[in-house]
Amino acid sequence: MDDEHSVADTLGMIVQAKGHTVRVAYSGVQAAGLVEAFKPHAVISDLMMPGMDGFELAEWIEQRHPEARILFISADFNLIEEARRIAPGGRPRNALPKPVLPTDILRFLDACAVGAVL
Repeated sequence: MDDEHSVADTLGMIVQAKGHTVRVAYSGVQAAGLVEAFKPHAVISDLMMPGMDGFELAEWIEQRHPEARILFISADFNLIEEARRIAPGGRPRNALPKPVLPTDILRFLDACAVGAVL
């Protein structure tokens, strides 16, 4: 999920090409709706977005779908460091700086051992 359509679409195509089921969202609110309907095992989300940002989306997901793993991406190094802090409940958070390498995304998904990604 990324408010930059080209980033979200490209990541979605890369992940789908590796055999994962993908839903792409361009806002936190749209992503929350997809998470509710789709119940993915993993979510890849930008941190800085208008409206519901990545942190707010993560809190929403962690409360309603704690089984979903989240990978944050951001061009802001300070936000990456903040995102890597432990989430409520002692769960570690994953974060990567933009530009994100496809191999890093796929490594995250392999670690999740899932077939569904948002």
